[in-house]
Amino acid sequence: MKHKIGFWAETQEDSVRTAQSAAKPSSPPKKSLVQVYFPKRNMTLSYYNDQFDLQVGDIVYVDGKLEGLRGHVTAVSHSFRIKLSDYKRVIAVADTHITGELHIVGSHLVAFDPKTIPYEKIITWFKAPDKEEDIYVSGSDDQGFPLDDLSGMKASSAIAERGCEYYRENRVVYL
Repeated sequence: MKHKIGFWAETQEDSVRTAQSAAKPSSPPKKSLVQVYFPKRNMTLSYYNDQFDLQVGDIVYVDGKLEGLRGHVTAVSHSFRIKLSDYKRVIAVADTHITGELHIVGSHLVAFDPKTIPYEKIITWFKAPDKEEDIYVSGSDDQGFPLDDLSGMKASSAIAERGCEYYRENRVVYL
């Protein structure tokens, strides 16, 4: 059974309009002071934002002590006067814009078009952005290794080669 829900499908006309608007230089985001609620800590804190056009309800990540925790914007103020050194910043926004059609299958929502919710979008809903200096650790030997050098995992050459291929194809997921 197919049910339409509150998402929209992008038509070719929309794609053209999006491509045309993308060609125009966009104005820089308006600076704001935002209230962010962190469900895991049940707390709301203020953060300075000069990188994104934030709206109430956006999912964001911040720097500082709560780095890596997902937060929800609860208020946005464009009229403020602050001492910048007293505030941490919003460092990333989860891309929750979805185009395409979802179907209800039992208790699941299913999309048959892989472009409906691409991996690059959905991972931002659950995982904080990586930093260049992040190191991943193997659970078997507690040694770190850079992601572009799988030989540090002490795997056979065939497995390491296959793992490198998966990594280059962006098929490796760290949760």
